[in-house]
Amino acid sequence: MDKKFKTAMLGYDKAQVDEYVKKREADIEALVEDSKEKIKQAQRIAVKANEELDALKKEMDMIKAELDRLKKQGQ
Repeated sequence: MDKKFKTAMLGYDKAQVDEYVKKREADIEALVEDSKEKIKQAQRIAVKANEELDALKKEMDMIKAELDRLKKQGQ
């Protein structure tokens, strides 16, 4: 952000500086809100992935149990 301000008597133009600061604050707030939404999305994805992982683990346990049962039957 290389912003150059016009100089006024005894310094910078206060209105121009205030306008620039307000714009940057709005930009930062928009980025913060976007980041918060992306974090929420990532959390939802993580929850869903964990639920799917748990379901796959249960399925794998059932398959192992069935395999063990079949091995015992074959002996």
